Parts: sequence; C-alpha cells; structure tokens
Amino acid sequence: IKQSLNSTRCENILYSYSSELSFRCTGDKKHTTLMEIFPKCFLFFNNLTTFSLIRILRYVKIVFLPNNSYTIVIRLFAWDFLFITIILTLANSFIYTSHQRLNVELNFVEWFVGFTDGDGCFSFSKQGRSFGFSFKLAQSVYNAIILHFIKKKLQFGSITSDGPYLSQFRIRDTEVLKSIICPIFDQYLLHTSKFYSYSLFKQALYANTPEERLAIKELFIKIPKDFISPHNTVPTKSWIIGFVEAEGSFYILKKDSNRYVHAFGITQKKDKHILEQLKTIFGISASIKPNGVNHDCWILETTNSRSIEFLIEYFNNQMIGMKSVEFRIWSRSYYKHKGDPHALKIIQDKLRKLRNRHKL
Repeated sequence: IKQSLNSTRCENILYSYSSELSFRCTGDKKHTTLMEIFPKCFLFFNNLTTFSLIRILRYVKIVFLPNNSYTIVIRLFAWDFLFITIILTLANSFIYTSHQRLNVELNFVEWFVGFTDGDGCFSFSKQGRSFGFSFKLAQSVYNAIILHFIKKKLQFGSITSDGPYLSQFRIRDTEVLKSIICPIFDQYLLHTSKFYSYSLFKQALYANTPEERLAIKELFIKIPKDFISPHNTVPTKSWIIGFVEAEGSFYILKKDSNRYVHAFGITQKKDKHILEQLKTIFGISASIKPNGVNHDCWILETTNSRSIEFLIEYFNNQMIGMKSVEFRIWSRSYYKHKGDPHALKIIQDKLRKLRNRHKL
C-alpha cells in the first residue's frame, strides 16, 4: 500500500471503507502492558501509510492466545478520528526510553517543575501518632499517560485510580521525598504560590516533633492571597512548556454567528505575575482580565494572528502529553482552515469531543 498509494489516497480509502486488521506479536500474557503494545501498533500502522494522516480508530481489542502471544485487532471507522491520533502521540512521545521526540533543549527537571507549578500538590496530615506526607499529580484518565512518563523519568512513585475518570501519581515514602523530590525543588525553585506550600511541606517533613508539624500545618492551610514566590525570575522555556502542558488551552473561539478564530488561554486563581511574564514572552498584546463567576481568578487570552503564529512556532514538537494531540489539531487547522467558519466549527467540535471524552 505504501508503495502504490500516496498518503491522501490512503486516507480516502480509510474514510470510504471500514476494515478490521489484526497482527500477532510475541508477548508475555502476564506482563504485557499498553506501554509495550502501543509501539507495535505504531510500527504496524507506520508500515501501512503516513501516520499523520491516519486519524480514524474506533477501538483496539487485545486477544491473548494460549501460546503466550497476543493478537491486537484494530477496527477503523470513518466517523471517529480520535484514537489513531492518540496512538501517534503516544508512539512518538512516550514509548522510547531515550524520548527522542523531545527537543534536545527541553530539560525534564525544569519541565517537571513547571508541570508541578500547574498541577502539583504537596500535602501532609496527622495519621494516628504519626504524620503522612504526599507529593501528588492528578490527571484525567484522558491524560494518564503523562503520569507514566513522569514515573518512568523519576523511577519512583505509584499511579492509582481515583474513581473511574481520574488518575494520580503519588510519592509517599518519606525517604524518597527527601532524596528525590526535595532536591529537585531545592535546586529548581517553584515560580508560583506552590513555593509557599513546598517550603512548609519540607519544614514539616524534616521537623523533629509532632508539635512542630502541627504548628506548621496551621500555616500550611493559610496561604497568603498576595503571596509571590521569591523565585520571580523569567522562567525557562522548559518550565513554560511544562506549565502550559498543565494549565494552558488551545481552542477555537466563536467570535460571532459566522466567525471562528484560533485562541490560546491560560487561567490562574493566584499568581497573576506568571501571566504577566507569559504575556511578555509570548508577545501578547491583550490585557490580563478577571475571570470566573466571582472574578476570583485571572485569564490571559489571545486570538491575535501574530501571537497565534508565534505560539505555533514556540510549542511545535514540544508538548508531551495529550495536549500535544490537541495542539497538533489546533495548529494544523490554523494554516489549513483559517477564515473558514464551517471547517473551524468542525474542528471546535472535535477538540471538545477529544477533551471531554474521558474527562470528568
């Protein structure tokens, strides 16, 4: 097929016909995981046609066989583009140990600190006569693969389900917290009010008595509203990518009845200074505005073409999690469908479906 058909022709065939494909790979039934299976899916489809144009996967069915091998059955449908794009991102971004899809300039630790500034949580509480400590990152199951990526990089922690739609990565071992987590955040300081939480978390972790920890706990639950991290320097690109991965959004905005435009937005309840820094770095002219029902948070949003084009270049091949799938659809549609309200309405619906399919 690859030799006789170009990518457009292949896509047309896939849109025209539903088909079922299967292939067999050697695998251990007891230890086979999705992380092992996805590369095989990738290699199979990569041999079929150009991966970026195959966007239509309905489901993946894994059938384990008596001889310790498994068959992966994949059915393609014309009306669902979601999962083949996901497999593209998983195969390109997560599977290989060397993580070759990351730009060589992307520093994982700085990215990790940025992601933590966006979605991380430091907590401790009294549990009987002792205290329990936890560092946690929570994501919808839609983006759980990024937690596996973090766990693989840190080589510590556990990933568990919190209900049917939420996954969480946690480290609760105090020795690991002291030897792995604290050194990271001591060397690469947090930019947001998470700095306040981490500082007290660390104090409590190293405290000698329960009384000291209880006193710290009182401070821990009362973060000052106007607190600004003392690490108020311009963030690195790796930090920005991690932070936007956690907090940013690429979407299509309806301006009026027949006008749709590309937009980028990021919201913060605190830490308005972070938005001001990003506004400068991204060259966004729009003002940072109050947002939320009670105007209790801030939003930086732009639909300016020059800013959108800068963002497309800035984040190209940089995102790691499911946001990379969203970004790819969003950025490609900018150059392909800008000014076409009908096409952009379709892209808007697809992005919403993609984000909401597995989310709370």
